[in-house]
Amino acid sequence: MKILEVRNLTVKFNDFVAVKNVSFDLYQGDVLGIVGESGSGKTTIARAILKILEPNAKVEGNILWKGIDLFKIKESEMTKIRGSQIAMIFQNPQLALNPSFTIGEQMISLLKLHKNIKNKDALETAKNFLKIVRAESLIPKLNYYPNQISMGEAQRVMIAMALMCEPELLICDEPTSSLDVTLQAEILQLISDLQNKLKFSIIFISHDLAIISKISSRVLVMFKGEIIEEGSTEKIFKNPENEYTQKLLKSAMFLNLKLNLD
Repeated sequence: MKILEVRNLTVKFNDFVAVKNVSFDLYQGDVLGIVGESGSGKTTIARAILKILEPNAKVEGNILWKGIDLFKIKESEMTKIRGSQIAMIFQNPQLALNPSFTIGEQMISLLKLHKNIKNKDALETAKNFLKIVRAESLIPKLNYYPNQISMGEAQRVMIAMALMCEPELLICDEPTSSLDVTLQAEILQLISDLQNKLKFSIIFISHDLAIISKISSRVLVMFKGEIIEEGSTEKIFKNPENEYTQKLLKSAMFLNLKLNLD
């Protein structure tokens, strides 16, 4: 079932066109990878879906979430969707978390925003989701501030917060780029395991071809704000048609990235 339709999306910042005439669909349970170099427009698409672009952004086109045009609804309606139906894991979790509030306060406030729940029940839910993301060691640290935990711990908190309200779409914006190789593998495996268990859809944004090849079922390749190629992961990585995609793959192989092409 189709849950997200992006149609002719164009995003401009003053005279700079960050995204140009982008269209794609996302289906229930799908894992869509968006790959491209820095500045290709990947993150701008994600922020447009959530309507969290900078104030000077000029947006054209349509984004339909289960048939509802997100650009035509009020912010109060969007607030109900953002975080509950569509959630996002940001690139730097320690910057995404509010430094002025403890981990526990942020988890509980998010739950209370989207669910009719008491503090005690919200706290138990927060603890349960820390267990789900294999971060039981953080339960005694719920009164810690984000700067008092490691980057890997902060990322698990972000994943727990993203999943607590049971979203149907999880947007992952370079969620492992600030982590070391070992933690990257753990976080990727965790996201994949949770997606298989909970059946939510994923948009996974990355410049790392090896990661995209392992986690996605379909891929969009972006260059200078435009989609230049799209298709199944197997098709994109084994038989790319666009010259830019071919160069990306050759660069990855030159750098000895282990692409999962089996």
